Amino acid sequence: MGKKILIVDDEPYNLKILNMFLSSLSFEIFEAVSGKEALRIVQSHTPDLILIDVMMPGISGIELCQMLSNRPGFTAPIIFLSARVQQEDIQIGLKAGAVEYLTKPIDLDLLHKTINFYLKKI
Repeated sequence: MGKKILIVDDEPYNLKILNMFLSSLSFEIFEAVSGKEALRIVQSHTPDLILIDVMMPGISGIELCQMLSNRPGFTAPIIFLSARVQQEDIQIGLKAGAVEYLTKPIDLDLLHKTINFYLKKI
């Protein structure tokens, strides 16, 4: 299997589409429907990269990103995938620790290029 990617999104349809696309590119995919579940997966599987939806119930994507970024030894790049497109939202996401903020609907070619760019750095 290839590099491990964790997808965090509370929408099953988004998880399915991203999983199908990224699996077809030989990535090993883990899915979480909440921030809480994502924290458990990070603990046990150490993903190489994480894709996070910003708007989720419970722990938001921003909060999850901050929690992960503040963990000692955590190095996986975080990319936000969000329907929120205001410049202020993007800045908040990047300040929280994300390396990129891509807006929905997601351009899968751009997502693939972005993922490859950051995985080459680790």
